[in-house]
Amino acid sequence: PQPSSASGVRPSDAPRLTLDDLPEGFDMNRDALREFNLFVTCQVDEDLPYILQVVGEDNLIVGSDYTHADLSQQRHFQEELRARAETGEITTAAVDKMISDNPKRLYGL
Repeated sequence: PQPSSASGVRPSDAPRLTLDDLPEGFDMNRDALREFNLFVTCQVDEDLPYILQVVGEDNLIVGSDYTHADLSQQRHFQEELRARAETGEITTAAVDKMISDNPKRLYGL
């Protein structure tokens, strides 16, 4: 027997969405993130211009690994992001969204 979900519907019986079910002009990269409230987490030293180009700035947050005692911890990630904005590599608006606006939206604050 196939496993069923809490609703009693077997996964094989659940309706499946295809790309044809999406509205015309739906951009999977950007619209799916917004529509389904999904966020992409990045590290400060990643290729942020590319990530911003693909994901956009409205669903991007920073993963600092703060409080973890490991080498990937980035205690000064806010300052590092602002420094990248000062060089013009990314915008100040994107930084503000990544460190403030987007996390607030993610956590419903």
